[in-house]
Amino acid sequence: MRIATKLVIGSTAGMLFVLTVHAVLTFRREMAVIDADQRQEGQRLAHAMSLAVGLEWDQGGKEEALALLSDVARRDSDVQMRWVDSSTQRVPTGTQRVDSAAFSTSEVTGSSQDVLHSYALVRDSAHPLEPTRGAIQITQILSDEKIRVQESLKHLAFAVLIILLINAFLATLLSRQWVQEPVAKLLLMAEHVGNGEFHTRANLTRKSGREFADLGSALNVMAKRLQEIQSAREEEYQRRIASEAQLQHAERLITVGKLASGVAHEIGTPLNVITGHADMIRRDQVDALGAIKSAEVIGAHAGRITTIIKQLLGFSRRSGPQRTQVDLADLSKQASEAMLGAYADKRGVTLRADGLDKPRLAFLDATQMQQVVSNLVMNGIQAMDAGGVLTIDLHTAKASPPAGLALEAGEFLCLQVTDTGKGMSKEEQQHIFEPFFTTKDVGEGTGLGLSIAYGIVRDHGGWIEVDSELGKGTTFSMFVPRGMTA
Repeated sequence: MRIATKLVIGSTAGMLFVLTVHAVLTFRREMAVIDADQRQEGQRLAHAMSLAVGLEWDQGGKEEALALLSDVARRDSDVQMRWVDSSTQRVPTGTQRVDSAAFSTSEVTGSSQDVLHSYALVRDSAHPLEPTRGAIQITQILSDEKIRVQESLKHLAFAVLIILLINAFLATLLSRQWVQEPVAKLLLMAEHVGNGEFHTRANLTRKSGREFADLGSALNVMAKRLQEIQSAREEEYQRRIASEAQLQHAERLITVGKLASGVAHEIGTPLNVITGHADMIRRDQVDALGAIKSAEVIGAHAGRITTIIKQLLGFSRRSGPQRTQVDLADLSKQASEAMLGAYADKRGVTLRADGLDKPRLAFLDATQMQQVVSNLVMNGIQAMDAGGVLTIDLHTAKASPPAGLALEAGEFLCLQVTDTGKGMSKEEQQHIFEPFFTTKDVGEGTGLGLSIAYGIVRDHGGWIEVDSELGKGTTFSMFVPRGMTA
C-alpha cells in the first residue's frame, strides 16, 4: 500500500473516530438534558395540579375535584393525567418535599414508548397527617423528543459523511502533490543512477515539501559526484587503453626484432658456412675429396635452414587441433621411448617412465600432442651434457588454471618431464617460452620448440609450467583436461 493511501486512510479514520465520539457524547448529553427538563416540568405540573385538585376537593368535594382533573387533562394533549385513588391503588410515596401540603416523585417505565410518570400526592389540608386522599399521575411521552434528537443525529451523520468525503478528496489531492509525485521523481532518479545514468537530476522544489526537496538536492549532489567519478574513470580507462596499445605495439616491435634477430642468427650462420664452402669449391681450393666433404657440409646446413623455415611456418600458421579421444599414456610412451630411445642412449641418458602403464584418456590432437611430448623429452635430453636420468611421469593432479583460461580449478592430466641437467635461473625461466630463446649450445636448437609446444597446449585448453633450480635440473609440467572434453 502506498504511503499516500495510508495517510488518507489514517486521517479519514482519525477524523471519523473523533466525530463519532463527539456525536455519541452529544446524543447522551442532549438526552440527559431532555430527561431532566421533562422531569422538572412534570413535577411542577403535578405539584400545581395537586394544589388545585386539593383546593377543589376541600370546597366542592371529591367529584368536583376529579371533574377539574378530567377537564384539564382534556385540554392539554401533550400530557396524560389520571387520578390514583389511595383506597383502591397503591400511591407512591414522595422522597422530595415540595411544600407542607404535598410531595412529588417521578419514575421512568418502559413500554412500547418511552414515558415519564410524575406523581403529586393530594392530602387533606385540614388533616395533613392523615393518609393521602390519592395522587395525580402526570404521564409524559419521551419518544417524540428522542425522535427529534435522532433526526438531528441523522443530519449530523450526513454532515460528518460530507466532511469525510471532502477530507478524503483533499488528502488524496494533496498527498499526490506532496508525496506521490516527489517519491515518483526520486524513484525514477534512483533507477537511472542504478543503471549508470548519472546525468539525471531530481527537480524538486519547496512546494513538494522541504524534506523531499532536501533529499532531492542530496541525491543530485551524489549523482553529480558519481558522474564526475565515472568521467574520471572513463578518461583513465581510455588512457590505459592507449597505453596498453602503445605497449602492445612496442612489444610487437620487440618481438619482430627478436624474430628478425633470431632468423638472422639461425639462418645467417648456416648461410655463411654454405657460402664459404661454395666459394672454396668455386675457386678450386679443395681437391675432389674436399669438394665432396664441402658438398656434404653444404647439404647439412641447407637441411638445417629448411628445418628452421618449417618450424617458423609451423609457429606462424599453426592450425587448430583436430581432437579425438587419445590415450595420453600410450602417446607419451611412443614419443619418448620409441622415437627418442636410441637418441637418449647415444647421449648417455636413462629414460624412466612412471604412470605410462595405465590408460589416461583425453580429447586431444594426437599429432600435435606427440610433437609437444617429443619437444619436452628432446629438450630434457639435450639439457644433460654428461648424461643423466630423464623421468616421464603421467598422473592426475588437482590444479588451478592460470589467468586467461576459462577453466575452473579441478583435476587435470599432468605430464611431468624431469631432467637432472644444469637447470635454469629465474630470469631464464621467465623467457623460456619466448620464440628463439634457448639455453642450448649453438647448433642444438632454434628456440622455437618450447614456444610451439606452449601454443599447442594452450589450444587444447591446457598450460605448461616450469620449475627449475641451477645445478639440480628442470621439471616441465603439462596440464590438459582429462576425459572427453578439452
